[in-house]
Amino acid sequence: MAKTCSTEGCSDEDCGSCGSAGHSHSKRGVGMDSLPEDLKKDLMLAQQMQQQMQMVAMQKAQFSMQSAETDRALEECAKAKGMCYRFVGSVLVPKDAKELEKELKEEKEMLEVRVKALEKQEKMAKDKLDELGKKFERFQRGMGGDSASVGAQ
Repeated sequence: MAKTCSTEGCSDEDCGSCGSAGHSHSKRGVGMDSLPEDLKKDLMLAQQMQQQMQMVAMQKAQFSMQSAETDRALEECAKAKGMCYRFVGSVLVPKDAKELEKELKEEKEMLEVRVKALEKQEKMAKDKLDELGKKFERFQRGMGGDSASVGAQ
């Protein structure tokens, strides 16, 4: 037997809001179906921006770890006299310390450039999210509700 939605103003059975699966609407009383098309697109864009920011944060963390490892390798390379060893795939290969130091510095610069590019992406995504958030707030105010009264419903 299908449940009838208990959300105020909704008489559909199998409601996504109450855990059933027939339609969807938010618990705030405004469903996706009732939103204007441009706002639906903006909402999807906001979700994409959030996902992009998460991916950028993970990549930044990864590059930061690589940068820290490169710093440690540079420190050890500076202490070494003559030969050092470096992994190439799964093989340890001898390398001249000065040559290895040069390679490591180049890698460090490349990592810094990547991190800066990711920071730009992160800033652009954050700015877009802020812009979309303001647009959603204007829409919500235009519907006659503010976040305090909408959350209390």
